[in-house]
Parts: sequence; C-alpha cells; structure tokens
Amino acid sequence: MILHHCLPALASLTTAADILLPPTVDLTKKLRSLKLDAVHDLVRAVSRAIVPVSGRMDELLGKDDEEGDGDWLGTGDAGLDQCLGGGLRIGCLTEFTGER
Repeated sequence: MILHHCLPALASLTTAADILLPPTVDLTKKLRSLKLDAVHDLVRAVSRAIVPVSGRMDELLGKDDEEGDGDWLGTGDAGLDQCLGGGLRIGCLTEFTGER
C-alpha cells in the first residue's frame, strides 16, 4: 500500500519508464518513504500493467484449434511469406535468427 506521504515523490514519476528503467536502488532513494519491498511491488505492478495480452495465435485470431486446416498468418512481407510457404503457421513456434 502506498501511503499519503509518498505522493509528492510519486508525482514526479509520470511514465512507466520512470519506474521501470532506473535501478531499483535509485528508485528506492527517490521514494525514500517506501521500503525496498514496496518499491519492488510497485515495479512489478507497473510491469504487469503494461504487458500486452498474450496467447496462442489461433486463440488471438478466434480460430478453432480443431479445424486443422493449415491456417497461416501473413508477415506483411510477400517475399518472406513466399519463403515460409505462406507465412507463419498458426499453432507452431517460429524462431528467426541471423546476423544483424
């Protein structure tokens, strides 16, 4: 629980980056009225709040997993889709690796 005396320090933290990017020790110094455990809880809560919804592609697209009709998800790049045989196969794990 964040106490009223913490509000002035919290007011200077206006974005998720203000909470997630600095080292926890620095954030604890800035929020000196909070103990380290409370700062960890704050960082964890902000991190969870900004994470996008995850799931399997067929679930996100509303596809029935039992269809088994070889659905593909296009990458938006026609050449890459052609190299992949139609795009990314729904229900499979695809990993891209290479040099930068």
